Amino acid sequence: MTHRRGSVLHRNALLLGLIHRCRDERLRKGPRFPPQRAKTGRVGDPFASESLDADTGSGSVSWKLTRSQSGFSLVEFLVVMAILVIVIGVATDGLIQMQKRSRADASKLDMTQEARQFMDQIINDIHQVGYPNTKIFDPAGAPSPNNISAGLVSVTSTSMQFEADVDGSGTVSEVYLQLVIPNAGCPCILQRGTIPKAQVGTGAVPYYTEVNNVTNTAIFDAYDFAGNLIALPASATDLPNIKTIRITVNVQQNSADMNGVRPTVTMVSEAKINN
Repeated sequence: MTHRRGSVLHRNALLLGLIHRCRDERLRKGPRFPPQRAKTGRVGDPFASESLDADTGSGSVSWKLTRSQSGFSLVEFLVVMAILVIVIGVATDGLIQMQKRSRADASKLDMTQEARQFMDQIINDIHQVGYPNTKIFDPAGAPSPNNISAGLVSVTSTSMQFEADVDGSGTVSEVYLQLVIPNAGCPCILQRGTIPKAQVGTGAVPYYTEVNNVTNTAIFDAYDFAGNLIALPASATDLPNIKTIRITVNVQQNSADMNGVRPTVTMVSEAKINN
């Protein structure tokens, strides 16, 4: 009987020791289940800090922002906006100036081309002055005077009149070049018109081509065979001696350039009378 009671006591002591050891192990390792985040926290928030209670498993989450992680201040925002306004203003002004320069260059180019085409045409006309003349026809079978060119009819500093087959058709035309000067003065208009010689004196002369904004009034100069300047208007005695016609045209641009000035282009050409 005594031996049985001792065994029971020994067994109870072992169980009690095991229980104490399990309790100590659990307390040493902490709570069995991991603590939960507070409802105010966000999973994965890099700016959140967490504090936990080792016994109860309760905790709280708070957020701390440093100066480098904060947003822009009002002053910083205004400074950035001011810089952007300045940059946009400079870029816009440059674009406007470029457009003005482009328009001015285009206007100057158009004016130059128009004047050059007009100069080329009247130079070709002057080359044909006096053609066809009586020298190329048989005196026995000479055509009517309307088919023979009389050459230069008149030459002044602002106008010319001559006869020539200017289009190669065999028909002699009367060619008129004149500078139209308004009452208020230049800018003037330089015009060219032609009619068949047979119709001279029967009506008004039609002018087909012209150059506007001409600023000079001395358009034509005449020279003899030796290169001597002939006084204009040329007399009937001087007309047969004229060998070269010099043409000077100053054309002013329609619109002003970037400096508010209307540029002027000067064109000078010489045409020899071959007949």
